[in-house]
Amino acid sequence: TKSDQPYNDAMPMSQTEKDAISGQFIPCWSMPSGAKDANKLAVRVKVTLQPDGTVIDAIVAPDQLAHYNADLTFRAAADSAVRAVHKCSPLKYLPSEKYNSWKDMEINFDPKDLP
Repeated sequence: TKSDQPYNDAMPMSQTEKDAISGQFIPCWSMPSGAKDANKLAVRVKVTLQPDGTVIDAIVAPDQLAHYNADLTFRAAADSAVRAVHKCSPLKYLPSEKYNSWKDMEINFDPKDLP
């Protein structure tokens, strides 16, 4: 998206803008079928984006890797979230003047946000 505002790499994003970006991934995500305790399977994915919104990289947040390695159900949910990030690429409606605020971000995938 083009903006009339000048580029300012120090410009922070509002919570509304962050939620709008995160919300673009939810339609691409589904919980593994039969997952027990789905409400405990909230996953954070570290995402790196190009200026056009294309996903460069998506990985499970580093502080969740021990849980990822120890729990097969969590691993299935995390893998599904990473796939969702790639499936929804490229993102739309990103404020180009705030690229440094969203080029590296963590996206929360929480089952309670699923329809």
